Amino acid sequence: MAELAEKTEAASPPGEAAGTPAVKTVELTKRFGHTVALAGLSMTVPRGEVFGFLGPNGAGKTTAVKLLLGLLKPTSGQGYRRPSHAAPDRLPARALSLPGLAVRS
Repeated sequence: MAELAEKTEAASPPGEAAGTPAVKTVELTKRFGHTVALAGLSMTVPRGEVFGFLGPNGAGKTTAVKLLLGLLKPTSGQGYRRPSHAAPDRLPARALSLPGLAVRS
């Protein structure tokens, strides 16, 4: 455990506190009308860890990712995703388009 803490501290970018998680959510909730798509997700993913969402259809996996990417706004709760050069906060419109569909401004 001490080895992980040392790696985390060494990997901290300038201006960022050591031990800041890559992803953290606290009671993250999303509702669409009366339908609860995500109910109270609380989790912490340390930097350097590999994490995946597993669950049945309708469990809220895609909704959680969309909330963390800023593509949806939460109904309540908070979510944080450490910014990185590989995953910018704003995706270009072409990244969200489907093959064969034109993106309009």
